[in-house]
Amino acid sequence: MSYLDDSWFDGDLIGAIYDYLIVEYDLSKPDGSDIWRSPDDFCHGSKSIILALRSRFVRERADALAMLTGGFNYAN
Repeated sequence: MSYLDDSWFDGDLIGAIYDYLIVEYDLSKPDGSDIWRSPDDFCHGSKSIILALRSRFVRERADALAMLTGGFNYAN
């Protein structure tokens, strides 16, 4: 179980979580009432909300992975 303490495990876990979220947003479609919904109904909202949240998750994933390697820029 020592691999649970390694940064590569943390990186894989962070990547998997954020990849799921980003794909949910990528696959969102309008439901006929200008509300966009993801396949697993994890997210729903206007198209602008969906796009903004997707962008946020892409940035958060990059920041979280950078923190594992010491490359995080706290000025952002």
